[in-house]
Amino acid sequence: MILLVRLFLSTLLVLIIIMPLHANEADDVAACAGVIVGNAIADLQQGNESRFSEAVDLGLSAYITYIKKAQTPIDEILILDQIMSANVGSITEYNSDAYERIISCSQFIGNILLKNPELYLENKGFILALIEKRKALLKRAATSGR
Repeated sequence: MILLVRLFLSTLLVLIIIMPLHANEADDVAACAGVIVGNAIADLQQGNESRFSEAVDLGLSAYITYIKKAQTPIDEILILDQIMSANVGSITEYNSDAYERIISCSQFIGNILLKNPELYLENKGFILALIEKRKALLKRAATSGR
């Protein structure tokens, strides 16, 4: 019985330590995807649709791949979507700090994709279809009100 209690407590301790690490990385992926998408929207508004498309592909491919790899539950995905959305508009002024953040996030997001190429390739059709839907919504939102 004591051994069972020790096993339970040690497992609980490991979960308590590991879960915040997972949540922090997921939050970082969502935040960086948002920064990249936000910068892509700025590119679109300046008339550069190809840079918009490439950046959205990068940010959302990594974000969706990460969510699928982690088998993220829907309630957590809703929170991560909010984190990503909040970071879409986080860069309001383009200065050296903003460029540093964009570059840092691009590298981080690129590494997420490089760590999971097989998962991306296995789900490429699903991921690209979802990205195309998001691109259409982002274009509509970015160009409305003109």
